Amino acid sequence: MKHKTKILAYCALFFVVLTWGLSPVIGKYMLGFYSPGIKRLLDAVIATAALGAIAGKQVKTADRGMIRFSLFVGLFFSLAMLLEGVALNYTTPAKSNFFGNVSCITVPIFVAAFTRKLPRPGKLLAGILCLAGFGIIVFGDTLSGGIPAFSFGDGLTLVSGVFYGITTAAIGTWGKNRNSLVLTFLEFCVTVPMCVLYVLCFDQVVFSWSVRDLAIVAGTAVVVQGLCWLLRNFAVRHIEPGLVAIIMSFSTVVSGIASILTGMDVFSWSLAIGGGVCVAAAILSGLSGAKSAE
Repeated sequence: MKHKTKILAYCALFFVVLTWGLSPVIGKYMLGFYSPGIKRLLDAVIATAALGAIAGKQVKTADRGMIRFSLFVGLFFSLAMLLEGVALNYTTPAKSNFFGNVSCITVPIFVAAFTRKLPRPGKLLAGILCLAGFGIIVFGDTLSGGIPAFSFGDGLTLVSGVFYGITTAAIGTWGKNRNSLVLTFLEFCVTVPMCVLYVLCFDQVVFSWSVRDLAIVAGTAVVVQGLCWLLRNFAVRHIEPGLVAIIMSFSTVVSGIASILTGMDVFSWSLAIGGGVCVAAAILSGLSGAKSAE
């Protein structure tokens, strides 16, 4: 039974990788119709409604411990989600995905802090190798012409990646026996008021009433936010958190391919070489986990 559950967890995770690889491209496009705060608020409200409808009476099973834990991870999740959305307005989809995947370094560190156990050297090395691979993908072509610029948006995305790392490590450490659906629903319940607060205080509101635009927002909110976060939380309960972070980093490769197919970018050897480095990182992380299990 555990073996089948783990297979399902990997399948769920690869679906999330594919979807989140495409989402920055879609998200960047939608910023032409919705301001970052409004976009994130719509995402949170729609995802909360969808998850609540699915969870139904299961929400009543949440005890005080579950609620406290959800408030903790929901705070960092909402901050990460907001920062990532705002940052996309100031950077490119590929760079957004690259800096957001700093979690492949931070997750093992936070897991070590939460469990008070040193991270395995293989995991840390895999994380560094993974970041190097994405650095080649994102910056490879510009290195020959000079040092690539580090924008305000890149900095915000970097911080959001750290916050996402905290949520991944926390759920992987303390959330294994918790209901994934209820946990994800409660996370979004925390996110909604955080988004409202941001819109009221900082957002320069832009809103499109176009049926097409609203349909895209609704569809992406249900799939990219609600469904994918539910699947990610399920996966991290059954797969070692550090390995989850490494696998999730492949969304950057998907973003690069999506950019090429949509005409936003062209094929380059940096994409091919960087992708190869990322594959090596995932294999190294998997081997490290296998040795630990033995």
